[in-house]
Amino acid sequence: MTISMYQASVPRLVNSLNNLINILDKAQAHVDAKKIDPAALIDFRLYPDMLSFRRQVQIASDTAKGVMARLASVEMPAYEDNERTFEELKARVAKTVAFVQSFTPA
Repeated sequence: MTISMYQASVPRLVNSLNNLINILDKAQAHVDAKKIDPAALIDFRLYPDMLSFRRQVQIASDTAKGVMARLASVEMPAYEDNERTFEELKARVAKTVAFVQSFTPA
């Protein structure tokens, strides 16, 4: 059985990015339930030398769009790294999902 590069990339990336959107939804729900400042989670680091949660979401987005751009030999879209809210982060990930899904097996 053979697997195409499309099958090995697009569904996997979309699944991972949709999981990330679900994590962002859960983080927003936690912030709302506990009445805490969203920046507390968005800028949170599990360890002092670790990048913030916000930056890690941006890197996940950049990695997914970079994979697809390289595989298809197209220009990688540039997103500004200026997201400060859960909604902005979710919009970035959703935009990345749309980019990844824009490719066909051909």
